[in-house]
Amino acid sequence: MPRIPNHTAFKNIAINEAMRRRFLRLDPMLDLQGCIAALIKHKSNAALVVERADFGGPGVVSKSDLIAAFYSGLPLETHLGSIRNEPLHTCSDSDSLDTALDLMRRQDIRRVYVRGHQQQEIIGLISASDIVGLLYTICCRCRHKGTRTRNGSEPAPLSVADVMTGRVASCSTEDSLESAIEILISDHVGALLVRDASHRPEGVISKTDLILAYRHGISLATQVADIMTRSPITVSQTDRLSLALRAMIFADVQRVFVRDSVQSDIAGVLSLTDAARSRSGSCKACRMARQEMQSFG
Repeated sequence: MPRIPNHTAFKNIAINEAMRRRFLRLDPMLDLQGCIAALIKHKSNAALVVERADFGGPGVVSKSDLIAAFYSGLPLETHLGSIRNEPLHTCSDSDSLDTALDLMRRQDIRRVYVRGHQQQEIIGLISASDIVGLLYTICCRCRHKGTRTRNGSEPAPLSVADVMTGRVASCSTEDSLESAIEILISDHVGALLVRDASHRPEGVISKTDLILAYRHGISLATQVADIMTRSPITVSQTDRLSLALRAMIFADVQRVFVRDSVQSDIAGVLSLTDAARSRSGSCKACRMARQEMQSFG
């Protein structure tokens, strides 16, 4: 069990106390079709492409890379070694979780691989979803829980509105998969809200939907409505963050769309990455503690 720090959620927790030690490794000679099958089977968003003398050092292939390959018209027989991303972004197993989160933010990535004492050896993986799971443990044992602030009030619970991203990337049911991919890439998001001709939410199209379409030989000219997932999961922006995250974990989804509490329209998106970057899973006590420490610093 990670040691719960005094003043920040992650500053004193080493990555090796929270990292995932089992993760997907694939050979660079595997083709894209095999990679898609492995990602779906293991419910993974990316795979470490291992080192080989004829391909160079290790790299990563993510769902985003596969979508780019789909958009570019690469045949499914293409080897992973041809599209992997290098260099590999890594942290040491003795670094803090704050260090990993800061690296994710600077590089705009959602996972960091972990080096062991042998610096070339990859021994683990830490992702936004791993960090969100850890937040529950921290918040349950937080020494600020149930205490009062300097003005006598209890730490306020975080709401979805405190953490969500306020801009929603969307497309139309009549748009082509090619158009949807262009929006995904330009907006750098994991899924698009799909609206009908009256601008009402109709569904969602995700990276998983798109790579499955790629694997099944579906044309880029196909309409979004033909492969989208209907009835997107939504939460209200006034919901407690802890309840929204629990719903996401139970539904095994990386993001949900956020309803405007007044107009019942879609007002934003909440992702596990957003929650991880907040560094607090249930209340504002962690933020409050950091602010108080800075005032003394």
